[in-house]
Amino acid sequence: MKIDTQGDTIKIYDFNAEECYRIARRLENESLELYQGVKAAIKDADIAAALDILIVEELCHLAYCEKALIDMGVEDINAEHLVEVVDTGVVTPLAQADIERVLCNREEALKLGVALEKRAIAFYESILAETSNEQGRIALGNIIEQERGHRARLQALIS
Repeated sequence: MKIDTQGDTIKIYDFNAEECYRIARRLENESLELYQGVKAAIKDADIAAALDILIVEELCHLAYCEKALIDMGVEDINAEHLVEVVDTGVVTPLAQADIERVLCNREEALKLGVALEKRAIAFYESILAETSNEQGRIALGNIIEQERGHRARLQALIS
């Protein structure tokens, strides 16, 4: 990871593989919190079932990232790391804008999931463009592939 400061701007970029998987863990946890919070407000079983699908997808990706960290030999995957405390800006705007729509319609819940996957892919692709570390590039490629698979599975569920 490199840090560049210019005036009041701080740019963090060029992540190694561990940092990439930690960023992905952060993003998966943010998505989980969003979906679980929305689900807590749902009374409609059909919408709740759609949110369960989104939750399972995020849990699978979270497990993938954690396994990658363990396979890399990271001893304490829960140790706080700088890249895990920075807000990615991927989940927050959607959380504010779309929750009301999701509460009313199963398809809208799934569309929220697709939108989050698209935003995550764009986020990871922007990181990839700023990463020269070869292991970081490989990790980001793997993470992007996972996100694209999630997006495709969710898109297939929309009627």
